[in-house]
Amino acid sequence: MSAGQERKALGRGLAALLGGEATVPPPAKDESKPTQTIVNPAKSAIPSFVTNSAAASAASTAAPSPYQILALTEIEANPEQPRKIFNEEKIRELSESIKDRGLVQPIIVRREASTYRIIAGERRFRAAKLAGLEKIPVIVRQDKPEQVDDDLNSIVENIQREDLNALELSIAYDRILKKYSYTQEKLAQKLGISRVSLANTLRLLNLPDTVKQFVKESKISEGHARALLALEKADEMEEMAKHILQSSLSVRDTENLVRMKKLGAAAKAAREAASEAVEESENAPIKMLEEELRRLFGTKAVIHGGGQRGTIELYYTNPDSLNRLLHQLRGTKS
Repeated sequence: MSAGQERKALGRGLAALLGGEATVPPPAKDESKPTQTIVNPAKSAIPSFVTNSAAASAASTAAPSPYQILALTEIEANPEQPRKIFNEEKIRELSESIKDRGLVQPIIVRREASTYRIIAGERRFRAAKLAGLEKIPVIVRQDKPEQVDDDLNSIVENIQREDLNALELSIAYDRILKKYSYTQEKLAQKLGISRVSLANTLRLLNLPDTVKQFVKESKISEGHARALLALEKADEMEEMAKHILQSSLSVRDTENLVRMKKLGAAAKAAREAASEAVEESENAPIKMLEEELRRLFGTKAVIHGGGQRGTIELYYTNPDSLNRLLHQLRGTKS
């Protein structure tokens, strides 16, 4: 499945997870004022995210609005948000856009005890704060699905808006797999992606901490990281990752370098195995003699050298065993 196809599948996944249109709960006591549809006061009374005539006509009828306006102070971030690193420059860009055009799309929240918790839209929430907005439009989820739905919504929403850091995505996948005892197949189906893609992302958790940090900081890409995993040993991965940074290697260059390193390691292992086999073959007669001495004296025996000259070691563990050896060597019965 291509990246474009997976992204399209994720779009369907979000719609399915959101479960259709959200409805608006009855206003709280401190929300007695009529619902406003203007996010930016300088704009039209028709909300900026109503973009077609049918939607505009529906907004002018008496039917209840699918969204409401909430003060930013009533909204809290989701502690299970999979994104841990936010690109501040892009948040500033989004903030400038909001200042100019208003918040084009409402965020999705769920009513908690005393606040509204974000399900999807934390980047927009942060940018709205930076833009100086006091209130924003939201869609409030009233149903009470399993917590897993909110967790999945957060992942899908982040993928759709702006690609999550690959390591953040792997951590989010791993958390859901463990928290809800999901199989990789089931989670992939829920998210609308292939199981292979999900499994490859999860493999990034096997990277050593130094390399994980490089991925978090976008110093190396997911492609680089996947190539490094073929090395298996942590110290080799770290060494290669530093070389990638120093030499500005592409993913293709990294894959080739890793392949060459593995071939070199395989050749070295083959040479060592051959050398050991030759040494073992040469030492076979000595080993046979050592075994004969062991049986004769009832103790460990080691022959050093061999051929024309060398030494023999016989081991004892206490005075009694030494006396026994001496008697045997003198040809005296013990």
